[in-house]
Amino acid sequence: MPLQSQYVPAGADEVVSFLPGNGQNSGQTSEYFPKNVLGLPDKSAQYELPATSPEEICSLGFGGEITLSFRGKILVDGPGKDFTIFENAFFSPDFKKIFLEPAVISVSKDGITFVPFPYDPQTLKGCAGLTPIIGDKDPFDPTVSGGDGFDLADIGMDSVRYIRIKDISTLLLNRKHPLYDPIITGFDLDAVVGLHLIPMTVPPIAVTFSNSSATIHSDTDLEINCYSLSGLLYSKQMFSRNSTLYSLDDLPSGVFVLVLRANDNSTSSHYPFVLCP
Repeated sequence: MPLQSQYVPAGADEVVSFLPGNGQNSGQTSEYFPKNVLGLPDKSAQYELPATSPEEICSLGFGGEITLSFRGKILVDGPGKDFTIFENAFFSPDFKKIFLEPAVISVSKDGITFVPFPYDPQTLKGCAGLTPIIGDKDPFDPTVSGGDGFDLADIGMDSVRYIRIKDISTLLLNRKHPLYDPIITGFDLDAVVGLHLIPMTVPPIAVTFSNSSATIHSDTDLEINCYSLSGLLYSKQMFSRNSTLYSLDDLPSGVFVLVLRANDNSTSSHYPFVLCP
């Protein structure tokens, strides 16, 4: 385990994928997205004053899903919470309650297989979107920053590269739910902050595509996996360092992703490509 002084806390700086849900769509246009969900949370947000500007938040919509990562860094299991997710939940003095919009969280080492954090669908314990942001406090101190913190040790993970957030707020539209809220509009993401990040040593990799093959050059041994966008594994093979020609002849037309993973699982890289008929 790295020493605490080696950690490089930071806000997520890359959106890997975004699948908007239904309903609310604030902050989804290119004018605001993805910069409104990268970096640190809105400094003006408070316990009773949520972030609302599309410059600061992006609505996922009912059932919407977003995956983020930290370029050049790995999120590792350190002492206490390892990352914090900030949503624009807020406390209403008039209603004497927190207006919340929950999402379930899962994490992945390779961007393909995700491990979910458990949650209680009745109390929503284990979800993000429950705790207001305290924007004028240190976003890297989960004891004062607000937001919802997650510990990789809770799901037996030592390190991850990807964090996925999936809205489940339609649960609260059910009149029988103990937290029923008929005016809920869905999870609004402000930021994801990694608390225990370490720099990632990335082996030099170069990939070029032609109509029938991909030429791969790497200074380290790799495992090559080819997936469809739906996650179906088409092929898997080991790669010895230096150059190799990876044939695409057996693939149907469509959109695919080559996932190149170092043999020691220290890093992986994704290369999307399209095969036309």
